[in-house]
Amino acid sequence: MPTVTISAVCDAIHVLFEGATGIGVVHSYNQLTEGIEDTPLAEVYWQSGNTDAIGGHDRIAYGGAARATDLVYHVDVYAATRNDLGENMKTLVDLVDAFWTRLETITTGDILGVAGVRAITWRAERVTFERPAGSAIRFFGFRFVITVRIF
Repeated sequence: MPTVTISAVCDAIHVLFEGATGIGVVHSYNQLTEGIEDTPLAEVYWQSGNTDAIGGHDRIAYGGAARATDLVYHVDVYAATRNDLGENMKTLVDLVDAFWTRLETITTGDILGVAGVRAITWRAERVTFERPAGSAIRFFGFRFVITVRIF
């Protein structure tokens, strides 16, 4: 089994979203900044992981004894500075459609082009971000929570 690294998956998600319709800049985990230069802007980073217990009765691989790991990534998209709800919502919905369309292009095989990634799920939620944290500056945006399964 190939070794899948957190950084390789994060970079693959970053590449997937670069050039999505309407997005200005996509930053991967090693390009994050404290401030927001301009909107729309996306940030891709690893959030968490969970590994199944290894056992002789796993049914995800022939012969069993396969350990499955779920890695969770966040893609935070700062669509616009929060000011006009109608305008902000249109910008947000157009961007969600563009990102969702990119995710729908993923097919079986080496998912995201990373050997060892066997499945992917995602969900999206609307978010009002404060950046920097605790400030009065608010951004209208959304977060994709992407889970990849490796084994």
